[in-house]
Parts: sequence; C-alpha cells; structure tokens
Amino acid sequence: QWRWTETWSVPRFAPDGTDLGRLGTSVEIAGRRDAEQALRESEERFRVMADGLPLIVWLHDGDGRQEFVNETFCEFFGVTREEMRGGRWQMLMHPDDTEAYARHFEECTRERRAFHAEARVQRVDGQWRWVESWSRPRFTPEGTYLGQVGTSADVTDRKVAQDREREVSLRLQRALLPETLVEHPAVQIAARYVASSTMLEVGGDWYDTYALPQGQIGISVGDVAGHGLDAAAAMGRLRTALAALAPLTRSPRNM
Repeated sequence: QWRWTETWSVPRFAPDGTDLGRLGTSVEIAGRRDAEQALRESEERFRVMADGLPLIVWLHDGDGRQEFVNETFCEFFGVTREEMRGGRWQMLMHPDDTEAYARHFEECTRERRAFHAEARVQRVDGQWRWVESWSRPRFTPEGTYLGQVGTSADVTDRKVAQDREREVSLRLQRALLPETLVEHPAVQIAARYVASSTMLEVGGDWYDTYALPQGQIGISVGDVAGHGLDAAAAMGRLRTALAALAPLTRSPRNM
C-alpha cells in the first residue's frame, strides 16, 4: 500500500567541518492526511450548498480575513470572490457604521464567540441598505479555531417600518404630556419628563394635573413598563379616562 509520511532531516558535520550527510526521521501521517481531506471535502460541500441559498453567506478565517462569499453575496454587492478576499468587505459599508461594526467583529473573532450586528451597506445599484448579520465560530473536531461562518439579511423594510412607528409614537408621546399645569396661588407645580434611554423615549409615560372641586389639585403619573406605539396608545386611553373621572371623584382611592 502507498502510505503518506512526513520527513524531517538536519545536516551532520565532523568537528573539522567535513559533511557527514543528513540525519532524518519519517512519521506516517495517513490519519492526518485523511482528516485534512475530509475537512476539504466538507468545506467544498458547504460552498456548494451556500451558493444555492438566497441568503448572503460568508466565511472568515481565524485571523478575521474573509476567505469565502457565496453567489448571493456577489450578486447583491456586484463584486467577485477575488475582490472580497482579506478585509476588503469593509469598503462596502457606510462610513458611519464601518468602525463600530468592524471593531465588534474583531472582538468576536479574537474571543471566538458569536457575532451579531446591523449596518448600512451599498447594494450593486448604489442604494444604501440595512443588513443584519449573524455568525458563529467554527472549530475542527480537535478544537482548533477556524474562524467565523456568517449570514446577512436585508432588513431595510423592517427598519423603515420601525422608523415610521417610532415617528407616530413620538407624536403620541408628546400629546400625552400636558402643555400647561394647573396654577394655584398656594402651590407651585413644576414637571419635566426625561427618558432613561433612547429606547424608552417612546413608551406612553405621562404626567398631568387636574383642577378639582374645593380648590384641590389632582396629580397623576403614568409609568409604562413597555415601549412603542401600542404602549403609548394604551396609556393615552388611560390618561383620558383619568382626566374625565378625576373631577367627579372625591379621593384617589375611589378612582
């Protein structure tokens, strides 16, 4: 049988410098060669499968260099596989998104963990599109880190819908906050609404004051656990109900 071996040798010299030939050793590596061949065949099957998918698929090696993109990737961006080798994929990204996206990906590659991020990229027709990307680390059966395998999806329509909902929700949120507060000669009332984060700016939180019988003042504060259009709409209905019932109720306990 023909067997694969790996051979090393070093030169041998006499004390006076005379060349005495070489000293070497050989090791059979059939098992390793079989494993390498199986890995190459597995990667080739993956490439064939990836080229048949409608999703953008990409592979990066252990140092973070891009080593494979599928046909959908090439068609979406109007590039060739050769053009995308190394780190040239960053040229496809929006300048405002490149640094943060690339830094996060490099951290995940270095720490050998999963990656997830969104960024704007330029499609083949010149339009900027939002893509959401995910990747997982790849390892050999022996545990050697091979890099990241990932996919990206065009989520522009979803982002546009979210922006529209946010715009409507912001208008509704502003409508929930009163333009003026009740004035009373014996009481000074001041209020200010500040969201704890950008995500919570649209949530339906509110405050309000009411002029009650016998010179009393009612104060209500709404604090919503969720956020978005549904939360703002629900709290809008609750605020309207409180405003209608407050003048007719003697005590908050009875509300």
